[in-house]
Amino acid sequence: GTQMQQAVATLFLGNETALNTSASQAGYHGTLPQSFMLAGHSAGGGLATLAGGYYVADLGANTANNHLLGVVMFDGVANSSSGFAAAGAAAAAGASLAF
Repeated sequence: GTQMQQAVATLFLGNETALNTSASQAGYHGTLPQSFMLAGHSAGGGLATLAGGYYVADLGANTANNHLLGVVMFDGVANSSSGFAAAGAAAAAGASLAF
């Protein structure tokens, strides 16, 4: 639900400590790049668009720190139209979208 999508979005804010810790524990060596894309298939596509929207909303006026390059939804579904509104917010902040 909403809490999961917001949690995904917060992983990419700031210095991404939790995200880098998780990657390290999964065997990744080094620091993850700051710029990223979100992608998902079916319900994961809905999660990607909502997480992208929450990420952009969390940035607020601080668009200089926007590292979201784009959102890709493969055969996506969303539980409500808010997923597509979130994608619109991400696009307005400069992210590329592919549906």
